[in-house]
This record gives sequence, C-alpha cells and structure tokens, in this order.
Amino acid sequence: IRDRFSMSYGINLLISSLGQSTTVRMTDYPDTVQEALAALEHQIRTEKHISLDLPRHILRRTAALLCNTDDSHPAIIAYLVSIPFQIFSKESIRMGIALWLGVINEKPAMESRLLVEVAQAWERTIRRKQGIFDPNFK
Repeated sequence: IRDRFSMSYGINLLISSLGQSTTVRMTDYPDTVQEALAALEHQIRTEKHISLDLPRHILRRTAALLCNTDDSHPAIIAYLVSIPFQIFSKESIRMGIALWLGVINEKPAMESRLLVEVAQAWERTIRRKQGIFDPNFK
C-alpha cells in the first residue's frame, strides 16, 4: 500500500508541477519523484504482465518534467531509461526511444547521460539473456 501511495503521490506532484510554470525546480521534491519511479519499477519487476498504460503515463510526465527543469537529475534519467528496458517489449522500447529523443531534443545537455543509461540498460539485457540474447530465441 505504501508503494502505491508513494507512486500516486509522486505522480500527482509530476502532474501538478507541469501546470505551474515553464521551468520546474525539482529540488523541492526529487526524492518523491524518485520514490514514485522506484515503486513503478518494483511493480514491473514483481508482476509477470503489466499494462503499458501506467508506465507510459508516468514516464511521459517524467520526460516532460525533465524537459522543463534546469537541474540535472541522474537518478530520474536512470529510471526513465531503465523502466522501458525492465518491461522489455517492442512497445516499451519504442515508447522509451520516443521519450529519450524528446528529452534530448529539448535538453541537449542531457544527451550524454541518457545515452550512457541506454548503453548500460542494453548491457543488462545481454547479461539477463533477454530478447535476442535468450538462448531459446528463434
């Protein structure tokens, strides 16, 4: 219940902050946003099948928040990349690519951090033997 509360609270902060100004200061609540993203990642890890609707909604808000902040938030960028890879479906990776490119387009300074996270996530899929790296893949 705490995870769901923390995720809902973080999502509400994400949504409300987007309507307040064009530049967001996440310094007031980065831990809450990170908690919401951590709860989402935990939910994805523990459930076999998860609808892409909730991750899409949360990650779109997260990407928009990153685009509207002057601060760099490596932990939040890490979740923006790791969650689509955690789901690791064609749709989730497509969604991730669209979000990552959107953030890069809006905030070119975040490009190198995003690309490092993508490379690390890709390496994790190799170690986990997911997708084309699965020995049973045909």
